[in-house]
Amino acid sequence: MHSFRHLNASLLISSGVDVKTDQSVLGHSQASTTLDIYAAAFQDREAQALGVVADILTEGKQRKAE
Repeated sequence: MHSFRHLNASLLISSGVDVKTDQSVLGHSQASTTLDIYAAAFQDREAQALGVVADILTEGKQRKAE
C-alpha cells in the first residue's frame, strides 16, 4: 500500500502538480512534510524548470544574433 502512495506522490510531482496540492492529496498537515519526504522528486522538477529557463534564454540570444 505504501508503494502505491509513493507512486501517486511521485506521479503528481513529475506531472508538475504544485506542492500544496500534493500536500492535500497525500493528507500531510504541512507542505514541509511533503517536501521533506519527496525532496528528490522535487529537486528533479526544479532541475527541469531551470533547464527550461536556460533553453528560453539561450533561444533568445540565438534569435538576437540572427
